[in-house]
Amino acid sequence: DVFDYDTVERYRLRKGSSFPDIRSYFEFYGSAGNELDVYNRVEGFDLEEWYAMRESGELLLGRFVRGKVRFVLKEEGDKYAALRREEIQPGDLKVLNMIEGMDGATMRQLAAAMDMDKGALKDAISRLDRSLLIVRDFSEREDWGTENTYSVYRPSPPQGDPVKDLLTRAIRAYGPIPASALRFLVDVPLDVIDATAREIGAETITIGDGQVQMLVMSDEIPLLEDVPVEDRPLKVIALSDPDIGSKWAEIASRYGDKWIYPLVRGNTVCGALEMWEMSGCVEVRAMDLDSPELLPDALRAIDGMMGFYRMKGIDVVRVREVLGTDAADLDEGQRHAMADSGYAFVNGFYAKGRFEPWTMTMDEMLSYVFSKQRISKDSRFSTVAKAVADRGYMRGDQELMLRVNEKTSMKRQAEKDVVVKMTLSPPYQGYTNLKHAWMYRAEKGYVPDEAARDLISLIKDRQPVSKKEIVDHSPYSVDRTADILSELSKASVICQDGESQYRLVQLKDVDRLDASKEIAKMHFEYFGVFSAEELSSFLSVRMPQVRKVLRTLEDEGFLKKGFFLEGDSTLRWMLAEDVGKEPPKFKENFLLNTQDNLHIYLRSVLKEAVPSTRSVIFNGTRIVGSFKGKVCSTGAKVEEFEGSDRARRIMKEAAQSVGVSLETERQREDDDWDVSEFYIKVNPGA
Repeated sequence: DVFDYDTVERYRLRKGSSFPDIRSYFEFYGSAGNELDVYNRVEGFDLEEWYAMRESGELLLGRFVRGKVRFVLKEEGDKYAALRREEIQPGDLKVLNMIEGMDGATMRQLAAAMDMDKGALKDAISRLDRSLLIVRDFSEREDWGTENTYSVYRPSPPQGDPVKDLLTRAIRAYGPIPASALRFLVDVPLDVIDATAREIGAETITIGDGQVQMLVMSDEIPLLEDVPVEDRPLKVIALSDPDIGSKWAEIASRYGDKWIYPLVRGNTVCGALEMWEMSGCVEVRAMDLDSPELLPDALRAIDGMMGFYRMKGIDVVRVREVLGTDAADLDEGQRHAMADSGYAFVNGFYAKGRFEPWTMTMDEMLSYVFSKQRISKDSRFSTVAKAVADRGYMRGDQELMLRVNEKTSMKRQAEKDVVVKMTLSPPYQGYTNLKHAWMYRAEKGYVPDEAARDLISLIKDRQPVSKKEIVDHSPYSVDRTADILSELSKASVICQDGESQYRLVQLKDVDRLDASKEIAKMHFEYFGVFSAEELSSFLSVRMPQVRKVLRTLEDEGFLKKGFFLEGDSTLRWMLAEDVGKEPPKFKENFLLNTQDNLHIYLRSVLKEAVPSTRSVIFNGTRIVGSFKGKVCSTGAKVEEFEGSDRARRIMKEAAQSVGVSLETERQREDDDWDVSEFYIKVNPGA
């Protein structure tokens, strides 16, 4: 008998359309190129279950299927590995040994650890990867752009006959299928495929007018006699989806090498999305459709796909272009279709999901942030103690001068036991009190090794203890002891008092994520609004945890998110109580030093006007000057000043407000007195 193509395609679609769980999918198809392939077919797909399978090693990720990166079950990996062909060079084994010695490593870590040209290292990793000598470790989650962590792959001896088992599965899952196409699924020669197919009970059938020969398992042939026509909805799939194996040539012809997600009805390609996972949202940069009438169906398909991304904590999608037309220029019918599907037009694009469609101008946003910072003269703290108790830290004298009326220095406050010095978040040395210190330690999540535990015990028994005493009683060399102390300091395990004596920071039984959440809340109280990237600079956890913190605080009602900056596509989170309120206009002048966390926060704004190494002078929300150096209570140093006379006056007034004289390059040649000592002498109570 001759079967027609449509019948064959309907049969393929039907037999692999639904599975009760993740393992069943892999037992049928053998591999998956994308989580979306599995999500689209598994009833009640659970991403946490997927992550658990990856973390346990039950599900592997590597170049298992003819050099393509694919997810496979561990036992199937053994079979694919039996077919691998090693194509390595002698020097590659050094890289392999280094990966094993480091118990898994990224390319960046390998580059730092090995004296090897980066290009040569990249080539070596590629050869090891394609030879299946390494696989990709699971690291909390796998997103677009996640850096690969490689580990040495040592498969077990495979059960059964790998060639027979893999060919049986491939024909059962994808058949009827041409023998030549099987080579892309099982990497063996055609003559081996032909011979093995007969052994496993596969038969050749004829398809279409062109009399194309395809392989199918013999017990499936009767099922091809009557395949019902089913009405299938439009859906978004990945390029690795099993349903479009026969459509690769068509997709390549239509879209070239663009990174697209096909829109399909069954296995008929009806369009595509150029789509990227951004921080906090999915961005559809372009939507191609066979017909404008398909737009409502396409939007419903995106809704279905977003069920998967919501599991990843991403619940906003934005569309920038439809059928080659910018979102701002869609016709009336298309605008109605977007609105009817729940999309709102904001900042030049359409967006849907949990977000607030309210926006602020840049001037309003800066006014809002500056007001939260309490840098206006009438809103500053009266003392350092009150400031640290309320905001959780003070990075140093450069932050102090803008926020506290008390005439003092952070060193003097440490000497009075008001604060201790330690590594904060962002991970700079700064000052906090003992009430907040534990948060910074808990957030770092540091696990000490044996040597670090020895020094922790030593400090615990002798605290407060000097560095000299630690070195004298340490079982390790001077250099090793110094390295361990530095490590403990960076991990916020230890702090120093006003006499530079070390003591342990309290260790509380608090989850690292919970500590991160408390620190994030603290930062939001004094900055008001952050993007995920901005907040990641203020926390000591990785981006997946940053997103989890933001999601938790949003669920709790502490934050709301939106595209709050007018004309900007960045998703930001803001204190829920402030969303929708017009901030008071900020009109004061101030000088912002580089060692101020507000300077870090404004980096994306400042880079438009001045390099990040320069202190900045503001007149309201406008930058009017900049210079290299600092102005604070412990001294002033100004080089390469740029700005107006007004900016110079603001700088001079800032110096006078903390009792120091501006030190210019010319004055420095004649002036060698210690400004800090002078200040302490004339302010004996500071």
